[in-house]
Amino acid sequence: MSDMPDHPNIELAVRYHRAVAAGATGTGLAAYFHPDVVQRELPNALVPQGATRNLGEIPAAAERGRQVIRRLPHHPGRIDRRATRLRLLVTKF
Repeated sequence: MSDMPDHPNIELAVRYHRAVAAGATGTGLAAYFHPDVVQRELPNALVPQGATRNLGEIPAAAERGRQVIRRLPHHPGRIDRRATRLRLLVTKF
């Protein structure tokens, strides 16, 4: 991924996004996370109040999302990186 900005986690984040876009759930999705992960989902159309999840809850939420969203772009539209944080922004479906 030589066209990606230089950040130690960009390739991993893009692979994760592509796995989600391809429909990964369960252990295929959990493999991308540290056992102590805390996922914070901002309020959105699917989860209006937002959510905070641990590793055990993430795959189930992905499966619920998969039932609603039929397809995702296979590449993020923009990558926002700041020090130790990395954000993939998807703006077009």
